Amino acid sequence: MEPPASIVTLGISAYYFGHSNTTLAFGFLFIAITNVLSNGYGLSKAMLVAVGDFKSNTFFGFPRAVLSILIVLGTLVLTRNVAWILFAYFATNTFMAWSQYHYSMRKLNGHESKEGLKEAITFGKHMSVLGFFMLISGQIDQLLLFHFTGAAELAIYALALAPVQESQNLLVNFSTILFPKLARKTKEEVRASVPLRIKQISVLSVFCTIGYIVCVPFLFKYLFPKYLVSVAVSQIMALTILFQGKGVIEYLLIAHGEVKKRYTAILTSQAIEFALFCTLIPLFGLWGAVWGTVLSEAGAALTMYFIYKRF
Repeated sequence: MEPPASIVTLGISAYYFGHSNTTLAFGFLFIAITNVLSNGYGLSKAMLVAVGDFKSNTFFGFPRAVLSILIVLGTLVLTRNVAWILFAYFATNTFMAWSQYHYSMRKLNGHESKEGLKEAITFGKHMSVLGFFMLISGQIDQLLLFHFTGAAELAIYALALAPVQESQNLLVNFSTILFPKLARKTKEEVRASVPLRIKQISVLSVFCTIGYIVCVPFLFKYLFPKYLVSVAVSQIMALTILFQGKGVIEYLLIAHGEVKKRYTAILTSQAIEFALFCTLIPLFGLWGAVWGTVLSEAGAALTMYFIYKRF
């Protein structure tokens, strides 16, 4: 979450404070404060990727995901208060990002430098703007679902979506490994190598999707036995894992500084997602959100493909 998005989140928090909903108000306040810190410290991930230190990146990445889940589960044992659960999750992410940042700075002997500062600031501003649109679009499904169906349906949706997103993040790590290689290649070399990488990620995505659909009933049976209704929802949303090959193209655009093409790709994808959710959720409720998620991922993958063909 970038600064503009944090300001919006603070505004949402103020709105709920004004309407005496302190649970959601504190929840959004925690998100705004902790995420602006974790994203700042999160730059260390890009540093490790840039120098090809994938071992250290994985060393922090896997425990970060596992520790967040364990902390949330421990919090659920102690309280059902949504605000405290959100705080536990985002505070854990912030602590892990802070730890990774200081580790990276010591290992890489990081120091301040003004070399390329102007270009970096300009690029950072563009990424902040794009991050703002991605945040708004990323929350619209849950806001609309809560508005039209209520907290119970939102809880089913959120619980079903969480493990799917973690599975997607595992595949994103494979795309991340390609980043330094893509940055060093010319456009002609990229055209020759990227199709193979997309096919490799896509094949891996198919196996991950099948494995997830088979395993998720057992996951919920042992970890969330009271929420088995979320199993079918999560299995359908697992179809979004199939489209993670688009991450290769996204890192390609970032590596070669294709800001305009990245604007086009992201804004088009977010427009498709926004239109789907605004249409399907009021009509079909929970299942409208589920199929809106799947179709929006498919739309994002097609958008990235067309952008790549013009690269």
